[in-house]
Amino acid sequence: IKAAFLKRLERVLPEPESSLLGSLVVGGKRSLGPVWQERLRRAGLIHIVVLSGYNLTIVGVAIASFFTFLHLRRSLTLAFSALAIILFSIMVGGGASVIRAAVMVLIAILARLAGRSYEAGRALITAIVVMVIINPLILVNDIGFQLSCLATAGLIYGVPLVERWLNFLPAKFGLRETIVTTVAAQLAVLPWLLFVMGQASPYALLTNILVVPLVPFAMFLAAAIGATGLLLPPLALLIAPLGYLAATYILKVTALAAASPGAALSIKTFPFALVLLIYLGYFLLWRHFQHRQLSSVSVS
Repeated sequence: IKAAFLKRLERVLPEPESSLLGSLVVGGKRSLGPVWQERLRRAGLIHIVVLSGYNLTIVGVAIASFFTFLHLRRSLTLAFSALAIILFSIMVGGGASVIRAAVMVLIAILARLAGRSYEAGRALITAIVVMVIINPLILVNDIGFQLSCLATAGLIYGVPLVERWLNFLPAKFGLRETIVTTVAAQLAVLPWLLFVMGQASPYALLTNILVVPLVPFAMFLAAAIGATGLLLPPLALLIAPLGYLAATYILKVTALAAASPGAALSIKTFPFALVLLIYLGYFLLWRHFQHRQLSSVSVS
């Protein structure tokens, strides 16, 4: 199914637009080639073509919306959504970041079926523990898994902190949400990224603000083009121009950022002790924020 989907995109869209849209939905960033992969990395956008929790969440919401539209019982909607998430994870190759995200989504679905509350932090820890038990080497050998877990932790624990500092930003068009989530995720992965790869993009915040809001729309167009290409090929040709425009915009932003001066900030050595100190500082800051929140609640 994955191969057929990608072939339908290739038939109606040129390169590298077809490879980009295919990567957004079903992974396979290798088809972009090393040049565009390096450009995406220099622009701080490589994460959009590496299937992770963000991509899987978009897919999960789309699947749940589809079954809800069919007016199925809530339990059947959740059960079918869980099955679809499992099958989708298998189809895209079941990478570590995808499995981590799938486990968290399945825990959320299980919580809703059981009528229990869902705590994302506990779900993240559960997913990490389960995966490490199955394969302990994943904790030290898979950089993608490490960065995925750190980014997710940043979104769970860092967003409330960052939002407090950036609450002056306008909320219109999702601008504040985009900036807050981007900053939280970038701060979470930056120390480890510098230690492991010695490289970071100074333009990552700007490029993510410009590109990330468009990603769900681009994924929807890619899915529509691929699906109609399998079922109704003429209809795929009608949707293709919109997909081409979305992909071209993302590629233009990527190319411009990658070609800008200092696009890849390189640091030869970044001490592990400094990494630990930074994450300890994050933890203490988060604890202080939690105590202040509890104190304000108690006073009120």
